[in-house]
Amino acid sequence: MLFRQWYVRQLYLKEELLTQRIIVRLPLEMAADNDETSREKGKIPLSHAARVIQWCREVGVRESGCYTQLYVYYGAMWWRMSGMIYVDEEDFRKAAEMLKGLCERVARREYLET
Repeated sequence: MLFRQWYVRQLYLKEELLTQRIIVRLPLEMAADNDETSREKGKIPLSHAARVIQWCREVGVRESGCYTQLYVYYGAMWWRMSGMIYVDEEDFRKAAEMLKGLCERVARREYLET
C-alpha cells in the first residue's frame, strides 16, 4: 500500500515481528555536514535532522492533526508507524499523504523559514 506508493525500503528488526509496528524510510536524502555539494543535490545536512523532525511534527499536527514519530538511523530518516487498536488503515494513508507533502517541503528547505 504505502510502500508501493513511495517505493521505499522497510527496516526490519526482530522485535518488529512481534508487534504491530512498521518502520519506513522517508524519501529524503541526508548528507554529511562537510559535503559541500549536498545543498546543490537537494540533500539535507545531518546537522539539520533534529530541526527537520521538530518542524515535521509541529507542521503535521498544526495542518493535519497528525503526529508522527520520526528519527534518523544510519544516515536516513525513518517513520515509525504503530498500529494501535484505534488506528485503522485510513489513518496510515492520511499520515503517509501528509508526510509525502512534508518531505517535498523539506526538500525545498521550508523548515529553515521558521
